[in-house]
Amino acid sequence: MLIYNICNEFSKSKKNKRRTSTDVKNILKEAKNK
Repeated sequence: MLIYNICNEFSKSKKNKRRTSTDVKNILKEAKNK
C-alpha cells in the first residue's frame, strides 16, 4: 500500500508538472503517514 500511495502521488505531481526534491520529500512523508 505504501508503494501504491507513492506512485499515486508521483502521477499527480507529473500532471501538475511539479516534481522538485521538496515535493518528493513531502510525498514520502505523506505516504508514511497513510
